[in-house]
Amino acid sequence: MRFPLVSRLLVTGPLVAFLGLIAMGQSPKQSAQIEKLGFYVGTWSATGKMRSAPNDSFMRLSGGETCSWVINRHAVECREIVKSKAGSSSGVYLLTWDTASSRYSAYGVDDAGTVLNAAGQLSRQGEWVWTVAQRQSTERSAWLYTFRPSGARARTFMGAIQTGKKWTPMIDVIYTRK
Repeated sequence: MRFPLVSRLLVTGPLVAFLGLIAMGQSPKQSAQIEKLGFYVGTWSATGKMRSAPNDSFMRLSGGETCSWVINRHAVECREIVKSKAGSSSGVYLLTWDTASSRYSAYGVDDAGTVLNAAGQLSRQGEWVWTVAQRQSTERSAWLYTFRPSGARARTFMGAIQTGKKWTPMIDVIYTRK
């Protein structure tokens, strides 16, 4: 029995896509999870406010971030530069889907030697929440990073440090796609 061309495409198209994902080492679910990291991909300008310590006043900040797909689209690499009255800093971060733990993971380091390890979740509303462990030398701190879509060309970022049993806001930024 011969199938019309449309029927053959409907049957073979998804099969070819599935086999392509298997050949690349990704399951369809893993690929769908990784694609959601596209939220971060792009060149962004950053403006907002931050403080150096929980009791300090906020100061203005500016900067930029470039995020791109790497490792055959298995991860997103972000390079960021931030400038404020306190000086400037730069960092590199890698975001991916961890199939073993069924969660998003991020790893990074900045020019002050701060190392970041994070576990992330994406809500149905498109809000990314990252539980972050940072360490610099012997100092360790727990952070909560929240990214939200803000229109078609922007996203907001709020960073809070754990002080006792509460989260103290430290960073408030809007990223605008260039």
